[in-house]
Amino acid sequence: MADQEPPRNQLVEEIEREHAFLSTELGRLRELLACGQDVAHCNSCNAQKQDNCQNGIDGFLMEFLIFMRQHFAHEDKSMRKENSPADVHDAFESHITAHADMMENLTVAIRSPTVRHQGEKLVALIEHWLDDHIRTHDLFLLDWLRQQAATA
Repeated sequence: MADQEPPRNQLVEEIEREHAFLSTELGRLRELLACGQDVAHCNSCNAQKQDNCQNGIDGFLMEFLIFMRQHFAHEDKSMRKENSPADVHDAFESHITAHADMMENLTVAIRSPTVRHQGEKLVALIEHWLDDHIRTHDLFLLDWLRQQAATA
């Protein structure tokens, strides 16, 4: 049996839930990184606590990256299946390219050996990008899906 796509209005709800989850996870990332903001703070902890902190940050970042990849794939798939006019198609292609760019930038930032000591920079990168991306690309996609659902 072929993989059935949900109705567009359900797709909108799923994407909005994913955005809310990303926002919540960004808050969790902020909390995790607060523990390792500077080397002096880390040096005041014993080795076990440092390991727990670093492992928690590393694990979280990998899970966050995986979720971002899945979220982007979800949006990309929904855009690719739409039969849209040329201008909308071009906007969707730009949106898909923005996802690829963000994944590349995020992967480089997360793999940086200094990520836990530059946590605010990482949070700012993700926060700015998500805010800007959701306000532009994602709102366009969601509006398009709502319009298509209303005319279906």
